[in-house]
Amino acid sequence: MASWHSNPLHITYEVLGWTAFVTWSISFYPQVILNFRRKSVVGLNFDFVLLNLTKHSSYLIYNVSLYFSHTVQKQYFKKYGNDQMIPVAANDVAFSIHAVLLTAITLVQIAIYERGTQKLSKIAILIVSVVWLSAAVCFFFALSHHSWLWLVTVFNIIQVCMTVIKYIPQAVMNFMRKSTDGFSIGNILLDFTGGVANYMQMATQSIDQHSWVNFYGNPGKFMLSLISIIFDILFMCQHYVIYPVKKKRVDAEEGQGSRGIQKVSIYAIWIVSAVWLFAAVCFLLAFPSHSWLWLISIFSLIQASMTFIKYIPQAVMNFMRNSTDGFSIGFVLLDFIGGNANCLQMVVQSIDQNSLVNFYGNPGKLMLAFITIVFDVIFILQHYVIYPVEKRQIAQRADADEPLIIKIDQAASSDKCCLRGNQKVSKYAIGIVSAVWLFAAVCFFLALPSQSWLWLVSIFSSIQVFMTVIKYIPQAFMNFMRKSTEGFSIGYVLLDFTGGNANYLQMAMQSLDQRSLVNFYGNPGKLMLSFVSIFFDAIFMLQHCVIYRAPSADEDSKEPLIKPCDQSASSDIV
Repeated sequence: MASWHSNPLHITYEVLGWTAFVTWSISFYPQVILNFRRKSVVGLNFDFVLLNLTKHSSYLIYNVSLYFSHTVQKQYFKKYGNDQMIPVAANDVAFSIHAVLLTAITLVQIAIYERGTQKLSKIAILIVSVVWLSAAVCFFFALSHHSWLWLVTVFNIIQVCMTVIKYIPQAVMNFMRKSTDGFSIGNILLDFTGGVANYMQMATQSIDQHSWVNFYGNPGKFMLSLISIIFDILFMCQHYVIYPVKKKRVDAEEGQGSRGIQKVSIYAIWIVSAVWLFAAVCFLLAFPSHSWLWLISIFSLIQASMTFIKYIPQAVMNFMRNSTDGFSIGFVLLDFIGGNANCLQMVVQSIDQNSLVNFYGNPGKLMLAFITIVFDVIFILQHYVIYPVEKRQIAQRADADEPLIIKIDQAASSDKCCLRGNQKVSKYAIGIVSAVWLFAAVCFFLALPSQSWLWLVSIFSSIQVFMTVIKYIPQAFMNFMRKSTEGFSIGYVLLDFTGGNANYLQMAMQSLDQRSLVNFYGNPGKLMLSFVSIFFDAIFMLQHCVIYRAPSADEDSKEPLIKPCDQSASSDIV
């Protein structure tokens, strides 16, 4: 049995494994708790639960057999080689046991709680019966030939098949009801986190062993994460985008925090989906020929493309609203400083090397800085020149009593409002920007006599990282103070999130090709740029989709928990 080559990777593997176990295990509880509080299982598809129990039971048999049975392990090593590791960890066994117990509890809730007219479909009953009958036949066949690894693989295939089809009934029910009411979104968010952690755990083991057998030698675990992530994304789209909770009309004079009528555009969803599908295809093309350098350039181009288009939604929103209200100008100024520091870093390095290869040899980084500066200039012009702070008369709609532009963060006057409200650059932002450039100038004059250009390059890299860390804070703080994300484009955040992930994947591909992590710790600026961007993008998505969602009608009414699909909405719903 193979041993770990790197102790840090071994620790990372264990941490990721137990992270997946904890999140996946906790993911069962939101639905159980929701059923208990409502004393009802209406909205939860019974076929989904039954297929899920079959799936986890099969997965339990697979994990327990491969982890504890020496006979099965011996046959596994004979097939894949003695230098390979068993692809089942202790957390996999613990998860399977826990999953079977919690799914069984959910079935008990279905039996004792109000379930309306819902019942198990004949198709689900037939599928489960055929599956267990097939498993019994395979068991007696394996018993005579002692083909225990083959039998374990059969149970693995069963759990993969159940994973593929188990989500379909719930997705179809949501579509037919045009609602996700009764189905816990907390379960989906935790399941999604567990799937990502599971993939990262498998990747960590593959990096340490310099082998991809961990993926194709354990198709069950591989498919478990992939299909779970795909359907989790589908459910999140259904819950937050396709079938959102109907919003009540928000009175502007009450200043209630929300995200207004904003939502993720269909264009942003299609772009992000197409990008990741394209990346997956490129990975499959690069994998057989080990064309990692080509794959790295693909991720670099994706990053540059996302950097170019991610600013467009915010710029267009400012133009359509004729206002920059709700969009922090402090964020723009700090981002502008970071982009300039990035360019200066490349310039100083080129001067030291007497070569421009630093520019044309890294188109992703060059475009990142250039496009950032261009759009930051556009935002600054929109804020200070095109949509200045002076007040102007706002026309009234002929058929409504509301102004065209509703201010969220303060009571609107009878017929006037500011194009950018009462926003202005804070003294803190001005002080930080001034101090940064003064510090950069001092460092330049210190480096000039001794020709310490590498040191100066690292200074600009540090400035870039520092600006990346703090530039998001003003916007996040403004959203918190206004209790709203109105005016801040969520499309920008999604595209920035995609670019950050593409940047990390680019670095990971290069590290895999070079079998070295120097690409990470040798370039802290790029590493921190992606990490901090992803972190704050996650905060903005939480603010937009969870924390400052528009209030639902159910919060202030005593209507039935589950409304019939054909029942007309009450008059206070928009």
